[in-house]
Amino acid sequence: MTVGILKVASVLEQAGVTVEMLDLQGVENCEEVVGDHARASAATPLKWDMVHVRHSGSL
Repeated sequence: MTVGILKVASVLEQAGVTVEMLDLQGVENCEEVVGDHARASAATPLKWDMVHVRHSGSL
């Protein structure tokens, strides 16, 4: 995670947007973990089936 991502999260929070971050470093099944989190999170306005997660190997 870079400072740029934290800056974006900070600006969103200041604008009243609920932000949650996941540290998926070393997680083999990151798509499953993100899906579980998205389905359980009040901060996720999109339905999980609308979200496409692509793992580039650089997480």
